[in-house]
Amino acid sequence: MNKKAFLFLILLAVVQAVWIFNSDGFYYIDDSFHYNVNRHFLTVPESGVSSWARIGRVLLFFIPSMFGYKGVQIFSGLLFLLVAFVGYKILEKQEIKYAEWAIPLIGFQPVLFNLSYTAMAEMPAAALIIFAYYFYLKDKPAATMILSSLTFIFRTEMYFVSVIFLLIYLYRKKFISLVYFTVGPLFWFIISWIVTGDMNIFFYNLGMHSRLPRIAEGIKWYHYLYMAPKTYGVVQTLFFITGFLLIPFTKKYKEFAIPVLITLGGIAGHTLAALDGLSSTCSVGQVRYISIVGPTLALVATFGLSKFYELTGKYKINVLFMIFFLFVSFVVGPYSTPFHTKYDIHKISEDIVNFRNTKYPDYVVISEVQFIAIAMDEAASGDKNYKRLTKENLQKYPKAIIVWEGSLDGSPFTEGVVNLKDITSLPNVRQIDSVYRVVNHNFDVPVYKHYAYLADYWKKFIDYLIAEQNCWENINLKVFIKD
Repeated sequence: MNKKAFLFLILLAVVQAVWIFNSDGFYYIDDSFHYNVNRHFLTVPESGVSSWARIGRVLLFFIPSMFGYKGVQIFSGLLFLLVAFVGYKILEKQEIKYAEWAIPLIGFQPVLFNLSYTAMAEMPAAALIIFAYYFYLKDKPAATMILSSLTFIFRTEMYFVSVIFLLIYLYRKKFISLVYFTVGPLFWFIISWIVTGDMNIFFYNLGMHSRLPRIAEGIKWYHYLYMAPKTYGVVQTLFFITGFLLIPFTKKYKEFAIPVLITLGGIAGHTLAALDGLSSTCSVGQVRYISIVGPTLALVATFGLSKFYELTGKYKINVLFMIFFLFVSFVVGPYSTPFHTKYDIHKISEDIVNFRNTKYPDYVVISEVQFIAIAMDEAASGDKNYKRLTKENLQKYPKAIIVWEGSLDGSPFTEGVVNLKDITSLPNVRQIDSVYRVVNHNFDVPVYKHYAYLADYWKKFIDYLIAEQNCWENINLKVFIKD
């Protein structure tokens, strides 16, 4: 590793450390659920083999989650550093000048950085892809196929990467690759069968997202192209286009054909799946879905950047450009992503649990608010003292604290349909508290601190950058006692 690569890696580690140790909460969507499933996998193993949980993620983060969420953040952050380092090693092996720039061009991608210290599946899936490509270049077919096949148990749609490698190896008459190709799906099938005793549960889970009601409108064909600078970064996107256009002129097909196929294939696949009128899954259009191909995009972007530096030629000019590009990558990247501060719903949940432990220790809590399960350190799918909000549980437990949250009223993601009137109509139930609150978490994003002092066009750009990287909380919560 050359000196600049080492310094870039240290810089990325320092930036990650700042964000990790200023984050006492979760990534804004799904992260709390995944952490809970990972931590309580042995308690409720059937939750870990569901399509929502993804068994690859559960097993990867199971041990780190035993050390609390900070353990998950640190472990995930270290894995992300390894992804950036392997990106550098790939370009070094291909003898691309300025290969060390792969580290910041991967590490400072806005969406991937925001996901890099979470229990989400996108960054590990990206890691498997970049590791598989590294072993492909090292002529290790078994490792390449196994790693790419394992994408199936993290982000199933990225299994197409394994198809790319399989076709290459079949063309080379390495037919054993067909066996390795099945590792990911076969692993999920077997462990699902063992855990549940049902050999059909694997096939049921595969179609779950397509069966659920659509919670978002379909997208236009250009949606992810418009979102590319905020997903991958302005510098990264600009130099990916540069590198892509230069491939035919420099005859670098061998070096970059696969990264280009993976990058464009990932974007095109998600675009097709989410198109307005064709949306094939319950949730579409989120930028985190295409962040998975960020590392392969960065390989091509680093090539484009290297050619730009060769064009300028002069050392001092290149140094100025390096500082400028690094600054822009940081501001548009990590600096435009939020610290994962503890959300108000999380704090309220902790207060409810403290109230229960102090005043009503022998009462169960019946709710669909996962943060309550996290505060109780119990499985959100149902445990000793935390019970899911179902009509059966409302009737079953004579002593209970019932927590209702408006956004979950009749949600397709809850177990059964329980509305507020189902609770209030019960005998021996009284309301003891309610919370109505709207919280703007844009202030968790460092760049947003400058928002009030900027011109309107810069405000619009910041709004573009931080949208889908954070959220507003709209809390409508009621607490009841049943006794």
